[in-house]
Amino acid sequence: MRHPGPRPRAALGRRLSVLVGGKPFVVDASRDGNGPYAEGDPAEDWCDPPGRALGTPPTLRTGDPLVRAPLWIERPGESDGECRSGPGAGERFGAYAREPAHDAR
Repeated sequence: MRHPGPRPRAALGRRLSVLVGGKPFVVDASRDGNGPYAEGDPAEDWCDPPGRALGTPPTLRTGDPLVRAPLWIERPGESDGECRSGPGAGERFGAYAREPAHDAR
């Protein structure tokens, strides 16, 4: 699955919200700072995608009544799994740790 970025994620959240009675939701913005990842094998886009940056900082001021907050759910440097020479999921991935924070805007 392609990394959708913050706007498509909010659109998906809105569609799901309708199905559960209009409940608000959060959006994971931990790797959205450089927009969607759209290179390489689509089957591996979700796993430690290169060139990522932290996205919108966590806040409760979203300007959208359904989007409760953008959150950095995945910490910078946390591996998605054993792909791109990474360690197991959730483990510290030193080579991947600095890039998202360094490239944040």
